[in-house]
Amino acid sequence: MQILEHIRDESQLIDSLNSLPSDLDEIYLRLLSAIPEPDRLFVRRVLLWIAGHSFAGRLRDKGIHLDVLVSAVCDDLQNLTGRTYRYTADDVRELCGCLITVTERPLPFTDFLRPLHMLPPLGGECKFYIKAGNDEDAPMGSFVSIAHYTVLEFLSSERIASSSAQYFSMTQRDVKNSFFNSVLRQSLAADPSGILADWVRDREAYCLTLVPLIMPTEPDSIDPDTLELCVQYFLPTSSHFPRLRTIQYYLVAGCSSARAFYIARLPVYNPAVAPSQYEGNDPNVWALLAMLMTNSRAVAHAFRRKLGWDENEAGDKEIEAAFFIRGKGTAMVQAKSHHGSLAQVASIRGKHQLQIMEGSSISWPQL
Repeated sequence: MQILEHIRDESQLIDSLNSLPSDLDEIYLRLLSAIPEPDRLFVRRVLLWIAGHSFAGRLRDKGIHLDVLVSAVCDDLQNLTGRTYRYTADDVRELCGCLITVTERPLPFTDFLRPLHMLPPLGGECKFYIKAGNDEDAPMGSFVSIAHYTVLEFLSSERIASSSAQYFSMTQRDVKNSFFNSVLRQSLAADPSGILADWVRDREAYCLTLVPLIMPTEPDSIDPDTLELCVQYFLPTSSHFPRLRTIQYYLVAGCSSARAFYIARLPVYNPAVAPSQYEGNDPNVWALLAMLMTNSRAVAHAFRRKLGWDENEAGDKEIEAAFFIRGKGTAMVQAKSHHGSLAQVASIRGKHQLQIMEGSSISWPQL
C-alpha cells in the first residue's frame, strides 16, 4: 500500500500491481532496500532501540517514547561517527514507514509531573512528600513499537543475512548487547546537574532508570570493559550518581509501579548528613551493596571476583548507607540510615524485597 500511494502516473499502476511482493520477506526486503544510503545507519539504530526496548521489562507493550528514541539514536550516531545529526520524529515516521507503529497514548507514570517538596531535617532524617496530582489530566505521548513481530523475526533470520538488506540484520543477542551498552554509556554521560526525573520522555532519566533492569545475568559473559562500565554505574563517586537520587524521590514517594524500577532500592547518602561523615565508606563496598539491592547479582559476583574477595570477606566489609522509605498511608519519604557489615545492611533492606539473601549472609550466584 505504501508503494502504491506514491504512484502518481496511472500508467505505472498496472505494472506496480503486477510486481507487488508475494510474501512478507519480499515486502520487508523492498522497504529496507528503499531506504536511502545516507539514512541506513539511522534506521538501523532506530530499529535496534525499538527492539531493545521491547526486550526490556518496562513499557514494552506500549513502546518507547518517540522523543527518547530520536534523542538516543542521534546520541548513538554521534558517538559512532563523531558527527552531529539532526534527525527528527518526522524522519522516523518517513524512513521507517510501515516497519514501525506510532501510537498516541496517555502518558504513564505521571508521578514525575507532580511537584516534589522537601521538609527540614527532623531527627537527623530528611523527609519528602509528593503533592497529589490528577492522573486523569495526563498528557498524551507518541510511543513507537515494531509494526509486527514478523519484522523482528525477519531481521534476526538467516534469510536477511544472505539478502540485499543484510546491513539491517541483527540477532536478538546482538540487539540486547548493543542496546544495553548504549543505555549504559548514555547513563554514565548524564548531566550531573540535571534535575529532570521524567523517565518516559527524557533520554537521560530513561537510561538511568533502565540500566539495572537489563544488566547481564551471567557472570562469565561479562567482559572486562563492560564490567568496568557496570561498576561505574554503581559507584557513588561517579559523576552521574547525583541524578539517581532525585528520581528515587519520585519512585519511592508515589510511583505505583516502582517494582519495575530497581533504582528505587539503591542506597543513598542521607541528604541530612554531611558527605564528610561517609568518608569511611569504601566505594567498592557501596557499589557491591547497590548491585545486590538492584538484583544485579551477576555483576556483583564478577566484581567481587575481580576485587579478590571471597563471599565472607565481602559480606564482612563495614558500610553506612541510607535508604528511602515511604511511610504507610502517606506520601512522606524519609532517608533511614543503617550501619554495619555489608551482609547485615543488605539483609535488613533486602529480606522483604529481593530473594538474594540466605539468613544473614549474602547468597552469591554460583558458577
